[in-house]
Amino acid sequence: MDMLINQAGKTLRGAIAAFTTALIASVALAPNTFACGFHSEATLMVGLLNHVYPKSLYVRTAVWQAEDTGVLPRRSRESSKNLFAYHRTAAQLKSLENVTPISSGDAAYPFAILLLDSVLWTRVTPFDDRYSVSVHVDGPAEDDVVVVTHGKVIGALLDGSLGAATAEAHGLVRFYGPADRQDIVRRALAGIVVPVNTNRSVQTESVN
Repeated sequence: MDMLINQAGKTLRGAIAAFTTALIASVALAPNTFACGFHSEATLMVGLLNHVYPKSLYVRTAVWQAEDTGVLPRRSRESSKNLFAYHRTAAQLKSLENVTPISSGDAAYPFAILLLDSVLWTRVTPFDDRYSVSVHVDGPAEDDVVVVTHGKVIGALLDGSLGAATAEAHGLVRFYGPADRQDIVRRALAGIVVPVNTNRSVQTESVN
């Protein structure tokens, strides 16, 4: 399965990059739209991505269910496709640099995060004892583990109201790529250090 996903990813990565380039070009011509998923064309991108990463759209359904059951906060009427939402999401992703340490002696590999609600790609790469985060990239690099999730899930992981293992158990996070590297990325997300001044209860979880 991993081999098939990697082959499909290599075949369609060029198409994704070309499509993204076209969307970015449309932003220059239409100032009222935003790059990535912060515009209506994102639905086309999501359809393509679901072929590259099978069942990735299940994350959307899982988010709705988690909102209804209280695992995640109730859905807001605020549009997720406005400039303020983009800056808030980008800031949350960038903050992963400060809260995701790499333990001495642990293996660490780059990985990419795809937020389905905004079709926003972020690449996370090891740097010294932490990760460096590049928000708003064209997509994953070859051999990257891809983490498909939702902006609300990232927010919950960062404020300590949701643990990484719980998120995966509820289908709120899906991993694609080499199995051994998936486990390393799982540990990285499980190792997020929640700031002590958070108002949420911190969930401590272990990932085998």
